[in-house]
Amino acid sequence: MKEFKPLPALPAPVDTVGPLGWLKTNMFSSIGNSIASLLGIAFLVSIIPGLVDWLFISANWTGVSQDDCTKSGACWVFVGAWMQQFIYGSYPIEQLWRVNFSFILLLIIIVSQYKLPTAIRKKTGLWIIVSYPIICALIFDGRVFGLEYVATDYWGGFALNVFLAAAGIVASLPLGIVWALG
Repeated sequence: MKEFKPLPALPAPVDTVGPLGWLKTNMFSSIGNSIASLLGIAFLVSIIPGLVDWLFISANWTGVSQDDCTKSGACWVFVGAWMQQFIYGSYPIEQLWRVNFSFILLLIIIVSQYKLPTAIRKKTGLWIIVSYPIICALIFDGRVFGLEYVATDYWGGFALNVFLAAAGIVASLPLGIVWALG
């Protein structure tokens, strides 16, 4: 009697693995998916060249005022001139270090959540994340630390969005847990 020996495994068919397999499975698996995929690709092909031209090729990159925007593309001169307003709002210029400090603090918190040992991260992570919006509010305000008071009317820009996002996340987490368990 002959001993049974299995044949070696064959590689997967080329059209079922890799980018080609992904396209076949996800974008062209049926007639409806194929039509939707082709319409989406046609839409992107019709939009992207004009968008790239407007954003980069025909854009106005140099100058100091809106009058320097003579081309038909985007006016990046405006963005450069107003960048401080976009980032900091109307926060006093001599106190911008506080906002920058809050950005650095956020970066340190994010990095620490990846780099700290798991045991330390589990003990301190929640407290660090919960305390960040409170510390930022106190730094922005300034009075608790003996700094010059800055009214909330002057807080704004991207910095305020980051602060409010952090506060919203911290506040919504326990509410979401209570709601899920309710």
